[in-house]
Amino acid sequence: MVHKKSKIKTIGATSNKPWSYQVANIFGGQIGRYIPNKRGRKGFIVSVSYYIYDLGYPDAPFRVRLYSVDNDCNCPGDDLLVESLIVSNQNGPGWFKVDLSEYSIKFPRNGMYVMMEWVYSGDEYYYDHERIRKSADNGSDIHETNRYYGQSLGNLNKQKNDGCWGRGLGSDWIMYEFFYKGYINVMINAEIAFMKE
Repeated sequence: MVHKKSKIKTIGATSNKPWSYQVANIFGGQIGRYIPNKRGRKGFIVSVSYYIYDLGYPDAPFRVRLYSVDNDCNCPGDDLLVESLIVSNQNGPGWFKVDLSEYSIKFPRNGMYVMMEWVYSGDEYYYDHERIRKSADNGSDIHETNRYYGQSLGNLNKQKNDGCWGRGLGSDWIMYEFFYKGYINVMINAEIAFMKE
């Protein structure tokens, strides 16, 4: 529940125009972004939102994951949402909001990570997607068809490094900016109710 003496602020991506998409082909795989608490203020998590791209199955169920910051590596740390919350977007492509106000989760003073976890919900959520890339040898077009699962997240081009992380099932966390040179940051945000000071 949101206290009357609080101000709600949206932190993270807010654009309605994704540059591209982030897909998954492994169950248990996660991807998400850092939501900073720049002034270290007291607050509660009201909701988190994911931009579901128009590729794959936008209604595929997924698990909402919230993590504290691991101070040793600045990667996702301990679970903040201690129950398995599986949701399904029935609204088609675009922003999908998940209300978390009933959980009364405190917003950490050093921020948090909001992730999407792909979960298996049936073979009907598999799909094949063709993409074209340039050959490193002569620049000719190479057509590739890959098999993916579930929904895809929108991402932004050349957004400042806010910390986009991901991992496969059982693997370590990877900061994607180091691999993609800042060209990827998934479209996720959080509404925080900050206590008036």
